[in-house]
Amino acid sequence: MNVARIVMKAAIALLFLLVGSNAPYLSLSQSESVPTQVELCGVKLRPKVVEIVDQIEHYYKEPVQCELANLDDKGEAGYADATHGIPKIYVDTFTGRQELTIAHELLHIWLGIHGFATNPHVSFDKPNEIDGTRFRSALNIIYSDLQHRLIMIKLRAMGFDPDARFLRLCIEMMKSKPVFDRTPELLAFDIDRVDMNYKRVASEMRKWATAGGYGKQVELADRLEQIESQDNPTTTDAAVTTTRKCVNLIFFSTKRYFTHP
Repeated sequence: MNVARIVMKAAIALLFLLVGSNAPYLSLSQSESVPTQVELCGVKLRPKVVEIVDQIEHYYKEPVQCELANLDDKGEAGYADATHGIPKIYVDTFTGRQELTIAHELLHIWLGIHGFATNPHVSFDKPNEIDGTRFRSALNIIYSDLQHRLIMIKLRAMGFDPDARFLRLCIEMMKSKPVFDRTPELLAFDIDRVDMNYKRVASEMRKWATAGGYGKQVELADRLEQIESQDNPTTTDAAVTTTRKCVNLIFFSTKRYFTHP
């Protein structure tokens, strides 16, 4: 009987010993299975955005930095920079602290590491009769729109609605008569951008521009969108080639698009 009690006590002691020694290990495993919440500039990021951060950091071997800045005077919510080998985004202190803005700027860097640079050097001889600032503006707008086309697609795939702000601007703009006499191609760029990214308002903007006497710019927007859709560039070189085609259409092939009666 005494032997049986001794065996029973030993079994109970062994059971408590096993449970006690395994309890911390089980607790640690459970805590490790909970993903760490990643933040940039105090904004929590969803898993799909964290994946972009991880890819960027893996490429640069540096953590992504986020800095608050006063960008209101530039009319920007944020911008990205990785020119010195350190991936860094800047967001406006008041308007930029949103996950959408942060994801947008991260995608500029992400596209860069996948072969689509944000600010490539593009040389193009301008026609003498066209103002240099106006010409460079056209180059920059077309190239930027090609890159933002991919960014919008990626943002939607990540669960964002990137259309709201631009749609509000378009609706506000269409409350008054279009006035683009000095730079009518800018209206074509706006319509083209709507065609690429914001289909919901494209028809209304076409009607508004045509009624305001800018039917040629609507036609130009259609031809630009056709070139861009056919080329569908996903790299810097391809986007530069598409930009050249579009600029050639505007300023070289015919003068009917960049003049207004």
